[in-house]
Amino acid sequence: MLEHIKQAISDKQACVVWLGGSLTEGGGASAPCFCWQALLSEWMKEKYPSCSFTCLNRGIGGTNSEFGLYRLHRDVLQNRPDLLFVEFAVNDYGRAPEKIREDMEGIVENTLEAKPDTDIILVLNTTVKMAEENYDRGAVPESVRIHQETADRYCLPVIRVGEQFLELVRNQGWKRTDLLPDQVHPNDRGYRVYFEIIRKAMESFLSEDADDGRKRIQNPGKTSDMLNESRFPERKRGLRNARLVNALKTEAEGFRLLVSEGFREERIALCGREKGYISSNVPGSRLELSFFGSSFGLVWMIASDSGRISCSIDGGEKHCLSSWDSYAKSRERINHKMLTEELPEGMHTVRIEVEETHDAESSGTFIRIGDWLIG
Repeated sequence: MLEHIKQAISDKQACVVWLGGSLTEGGGASAPCFCWQALLSEWMKEKYPSCSFTCLNRGIGGTNSEFGLYRLHRDVLQNRPDLLFVEFAVNDYGRAPEKIREDMEGIVENTLEAKPDTDIILVLNTTVKMAEENYDRGAVPESVRIHQETADRYCLPVIRVGEQFLELVRNQGWKRTDLLPDQVHPNDRGYRVYFEIIRKAMESFLSEDADDGRKRIQNPGKTSDMLNESRFPERKRGLRNARLVNALKTEAEGFRLLVSEGFREERIALCGREKGYISSNVPGSRLELSFFGSSFGLVWMIASDSGRISCSIDGGEKHCLSSWDSYAKSRERINHKMLTEELPEGMHTVRIEVEETHDAESSGTFIRIGDWLIG
């Protein structure tokens, strides 16, 4: 188990990347050093002092495995990780099952295609809502089930933090909100519990030899030959093509900006992440662009003054979308929105226009776009 990261540690140079949502980013911790990712990083460095670790936290709050797939190359693969943690079960909860499966398999397949010697671990967390609607009733959340099935299919180790967390809380006589004050994000004490669960699993994984690791997989016959002979089963669409194009670019592979009226170029980070963006708060400002693919979306800022856009694909019916939500009243963040999916693969055009109206509690009509998603 984890033979590749073991070898990297032996070679004294290892890269570990964490891909996920707010529970990976560290939402709820009083400081980044108290989240489970940081605690695990320090543990690995202390356990293997002769190894130089590069540890990269690529968690973004409020995002799911779909956005994880699109940002995989930029945020993960270009760093050539020896070990990748993937945590999206919480933010995938409530999504369409087939979409979860497609996106999670896309993350795994693209990673193994780009760097076959990457070890991948799926981390499955929970929330109070997920517990009340599932575990308390003797069921498993659908997102957790699908993530587990993905792990089984590709012979990946899994750390089911959520279930162990709930059992520990129950055995200790604690309230769930003692460790998850907002019912989703752990406090510092909660992250310490998460870390201890994950540390114990890592110690077990790292102490196992390859044969022991294979025995731990629930359905080894389902995938053992696939990884050696036919790594990628037939897929429904070309997930290898999922990519990001920064909104400041006027042309890129399979993308061209045709018209930009009323939008400004902002050459500063968007929420400290995207390297430059375009913005407008003038109703009627418009963008027209073309892309090659079957899916198209955007990464934009959700803020207290966010507005709405109308969009149409290939000259079709207009649809109105808002870049504001109730969480924007307390914090600004980026998120992604797919504008169209499952189109016939080929060239398509998109028209986007800033609307005059905005949500009742929003203070403006600002639209700030950091990236385009093309798949």
